[in-house]
Amino acid sequence: MATNYIKSYNNLDYEIETNGEIHILDCLTRVDIRTVFDVGANEGVYTRACISRFKNAEIHAFEIAPATYEKLARNLALARGKLNNFGLSALKTVGKLLYHSSRPELTRQGILLP
Repeated sequence: MATNYIKSYNNLDYEIETNGEIHILDCLTRVDIRTVFDVGANEGVYTRACISRFKNAEIHAFEIAPATYEKLARNLALARGKLNNFGLSALKTVGKLLYHSSRPELTRQGILLP
């Protein structure tokens, strides 16, 4: 019981149906959303939720891990946007991808600073 409380308190729930993300997207349907960036799109669950809710939006999905990007590309064909096989950063730098093939949701970019 305590573990579930701590997990929910820290929002370690990756399921958009239960972690509040779907609720937020549903609230945003009242606004004419024109552009969506899904950074760290993984296999496209959030992207698909945005496509179905924001009919006028151009969707840009970004996934840096090559194997995960391939799954994203198989899952989605974006008529109103673009799939991107690279990450986004506020810094112009080179990084090292820390990819976990058995747990792709744990993939992170380690930034190598000059």
